[in-house]
Amino acid sequence: MAVDTNASQFSFNVETPGDYVLRLQPELYVSATYDLTATVVPSLGFPVAGNKARTGSFWGDARDGGQRSHEGIDIFAPKSTPVVASADGYITGVKNGGIGGKTVWLRATDRNIHLYYAHLDSQLVSEGDEVRKGDTLGLVGNTGNAQFTPPHLHFGVYTSRGPIDPYPFIDAPGKLPEQFAPKDLDVRLQLKPQKKPNNSVQPFDSVLLIPLAVNAKGYIAEHPNGNIIQAPFSSVKVITGNEG
Repeated sequence: MAVDTNASQFSFNVETPGDYVLRLQPELYVSATYDLTATVVPSLGFPVAGNKARTGSFWGDARDGGQRSHEGIDIFAPKSTPVVASADGYITGVKNGGIGGKTVWLRATDRNIHLYYAHLDSQLVSEGDEVRKGDTLGLVGNTGNAQFTPPHLHFGVYTSRGPIDPYPFIDAPGKLPEQFAPKDLDVRLQLKPQKKPNNSVQPFDSVLLIPLAVNAKGYIAEHPNGNIIQAPFSSVKVITGNEG
């Protein structure tokens, strides 16, 4: 993704969880100083309307006695609470049957993902409908294999690689944006001494890492061998130009 260097703000939609590198590069033969603030915010709207919904079952929870894992999240709300589109898109499926009961599939228009809404009490859209973020798709229920549980929406996000955890992407009530403190990247990083299994101390590694970006875990840095590694803040010493 390339962005005009004159822009003061830009955004990027992440389709799968992972570590991403942001490179800032001025024009050729031009030097520049940047102050960068990175903020992570949800890219999908919360799929249940109102203020009475709560997320009660999460990605990876055991199902069927541990025979399978939960490929989504369950959002509990009173029966017949509106279920809404989390993104602009098109309805690609409206079905009834199986473990999902009454379901709706929505394909987002701005990215390659499909959103899955299951256990609905009723469906209020038809296949082929164009919807906008916030439009009502159906009502919360407990159809399918949820008939003996409290009413809830099973919400799933599917990419070309399969299902992913929806929770990091939704604007859940009470969820605050994650911010990373600005860090000077015009430095070099040296790994600090590490204790070995025999309690001896490994000296400073003379190899200098090039910081590329900062995330909540620390620096994302490039090793001289070309590998990109995650270096926690506590594991490195920052070397400035004066110390070089």
